[in-house]
Amino acid sequence: GLATADEVNEVRASTEAALQVGISDLSDAPADNQAAYASALASYAVLPELREGVFTGDTSAAEAWEFYRNGIRLVFDANAQTRTDVELAEIRSGLDLLSALEQANEGDAALKDKLGPIIELGEGPADDVRFALQALATERRVRLEQISSFDASIGATVAVDPSVLAVDGFLAEVLATPEGSPIEVDTDAWEAAVRGSQAAILSQSDVVAADIVAEGDAVIDEAETQQLVAIAAAIATVIIAVLLVVVGSRSIARPLRRLTLEARKISKERLPEAVEQVRSVPAGSDIELPELPALTGLRADEIGQVGDAIDRLQHVALDLAVEQAVLRHNVSDSLLNLARRTQSLAGRQLDELTELEEQE
Repeated sequence: GLATADEVNEVRASTEAALQVGISDLSDAPADNQAAYASALASYAVLPELREGVFTGDTSAAEAWEFYRNGIRLVFDANAQTRTDVELAEIRSGLDLLSALEQANEGDAALKDKLGPIIELGEGPADDVRFALQALATERRVRLEQISSFDASIGATVAVDPSVLAVDGFLAEVLATPEGSPIEVDTDAWEAAVRGSQAAILSQSDVVAADIVAEGDAVIDEAETQQLVAIAAAIATVIIAVLLVVVGSRSIARPLRRLTLEARKISKERLPEAVEQVRSVPAGSDIELPELPALTGLRADEIGQVGDAIDRLQHVALDLAVEQAVLRHNVSDSLLNLARRTQSLAGRQLDELTELEEQE
């Protein structure tokens, strides 16, 4: 089940492709968003070095996993930082402006309903009607000022529109006419002015609505860009995790297999042969310590420590076999000397007995 070199290269290529897609999409995003993701992109810039370290063993699995965690944490922090609060605030401001324009248009409609009959009648309004007209005039002025507060350019455009100015003139003339006095206002001109004022306000409403739609599209595009970046980062981290599992499995399994084979050779071949070589040395000969090949090329980790322990164990076992062989040789030499002395003593006793017999 370990991945082949071709599979690893394919996964690596997929990771690079996903990152490049995210980076390309981010390049079209606003400068604030690019700045927010700068740290995350900088962390992924060291990805080739990390890969090389993992495959050579210079970077541990724990270090690579910590890189993965930091990288995805930076991406999530950037996502939080680039929430569309500013863009949504602009949209809300645009909606407020659109609401003010619609209310101004409704105010003109109410003014038309209230002022139209008075102009048709051709006489100055009564006090109660005059009061209602003054309230409508005040409300109209407040709406126009509110429009300017939301957007000075649109407010100025509406304020200088000829039809809007004409409505203001007609309203001022009616309010200045005493009750019952004749009003010389052309009804057709009045209606044309009201329609023109409403049309001017509605045209600006269309402009604002178009801007809101465009701003909303921009917010959606940015959200999609952030989503793509997050998806690319997630894909990259998942691929990195898979690579770490594959490489980690290889980095552990291979040394263990090699250590197992070496231990079997030591227990079944090298150590028994060396012990037998020591035992077969004839008595009286010097015992030479056989050389056992040391375990080399092991890593400086727990597996390497086990290998060193096995290496020391085989040398201790060989030293013990040499000591036993030397002890056997010493015992054999001692018995041989004892036998010689006994034989010599027996010979002298025989000689003495022979001599005694001859004297008798």
